[in-house]
Parts: sequence; C-alpha cells; structure tokens
Amino acid sequence: KALAASPNNATNLSNYASFLLMRHTDYTRAEEYYMKALSADPNHANVLVNFVQFLIGRGRFSEAIPLSNRAWARIMKRNETDVGEAAFSRWLIAATSGRDGQPALGRLKSLLQAGFVRSPWSFDAMLSACIPKLTDEQGKLAGKLAAALLDESKLAELDADPLWQQVQAIPLDAPWPDEPVT
Repeated sequence: KALAASPNNATNLSNYASFLLMRHTDYTRAEEYYMKALSADPNHANVLVNFVQFLIGRGRFSEAIPLSNRAWARIMKRNETDVGEAAFSRWLIAATSGRDGQPALGRLKSLLQAGFVRSPWSFDAMLSACIPKLTDEQGKLAGKLAAALLDESKLAELDADPLWQQVQAIPLDAPWPDEPVT
C-alpha cells in the first residue's frame, strides 16, 4: 500500500527491498528495489547502508566500498543504528580485504560507549559471507559486534573480547584515512 501511494519514496522502496530479502530471500527483486530506492534518492543514508549490507552479504565487497564511504558521509553525525551498521560494514569490508579495520572499530567503540537506540535487524547474510574470510579471532569479534549492535545486553560479552579491548575509541566525526575506492 505504501508503494502504491508513493512509488518513488526511497524509504518505502528500500523497506520493500528489505522485506523481499528477509521474508522471501529474493535477492534479484531485492536488489532491483534497492536500485529503485537509490534512483529515487541517491544520497538517502539508510538506503545506502542497507544496500551496502546487501552487497556484503552477497560477497560483492568491491561494489560495497564506494557506497559505504558515501553512506558514512551522510550519517556520521547521527547516534543511531544506521551509524553502527555503517561502521560495522566498513570494518567487515576492511577485514575481509586485509586492510586496517581499526578506523571503523574505533568509531564503533565510540558509538557503543555513547549508547544509541537499537532497532531489529539481521547481520546473518553479511556474517555468512565474511566470516570464512576472517581469522578465527576476527570472526568471533564479528559475531559479538553484531550481537552488541542489536542488543545492548550483549555489550559485556563484547567488552570481554581481547581484540575489542585493544581498540581505541575514535570520534565519529574524525576524518577517515584515505581508502582506495575499487
């Protein structure tokens, strides 16, 4: 009904894409609706973050990199779920490609320390695509980060992780180091 009433609304298009993905596992149609959402509003932060996560979940890391950079530029000043999802996505991209993920982890630490309103979501597709490409320690950290981003009660388990304990918090608005956009 929302799409019929507002067929060019980026939020509605993206929500429908997420519905197709989560409820029907229809990757082709989900991508089609994410693309429609980006056509409707190429700078919509939430659409960008959701599409980045879709691409990562499909193992299309190189396509996700420029979109993750664009998404971060639009959401970095908001303390909410999208910021955590964007930083988590950027860390997964870096970690799976052997690049330094500390800039993303540091921002995640700042966000998690500050607290934010969480919303229901699933990182299962991203984790399935990424964990085989990560070290055992990184894979465990990825699972704990995903859990803590979705459920505040999981922070204690994350805080006990040796890799996480080494991460230094970085302000969300600190400039990112230059990254190759491939």
